[in-house]
Amino acid sequence: MGQVILKKKDEDDLLVYLLKNEAKNVELLRELMSLYNEGKINEAENLLFLKIESNRSNENFATGILFYQKLSLLTDEELKTYDFSLMEMAEGFAELCKIYEIEEIL
Repeated sequence: MGQVILKKKDEDDLLVYLLKNEAKNVELLRELMSLYNEGKINEAENLLFLKIESNRSNENFATGILFYQKLSLLTDEELKTYDFSLMEMAEGFAELCKIYEIEEIL
C-alpha cells in the first residue's frame, strides 16, 4: 500500500499516513467499489460521508482517500457518463480533508 504525507491544520508536524488502514475497513471499501463499478458514484460518495458522519475514524479517512484516488483515474468524459464531474470530485475531496482537518497533502 502507499502512503500520503499530510499537514494538519494548526500543526507544524507532518503526518505520514499509511493507506493500509483502509484494509481494516473492508466492508465499506467493498460497498463503495460495488457502487463505483455500477456507475453509481454519487451514491458511493454519499455513503462514504454517511459513514464518516457516524464514525470519523482513520480507517474511514483512508477509505475516502482511496475512493478519490480511484475517481481521479477517470477522465472528465467518463465522469460525465456517471453524472459526476471533476468539480464534484474536487469538492468532495476538499470536504473530506476539511472534516479531518487536513490543511495540505504533500
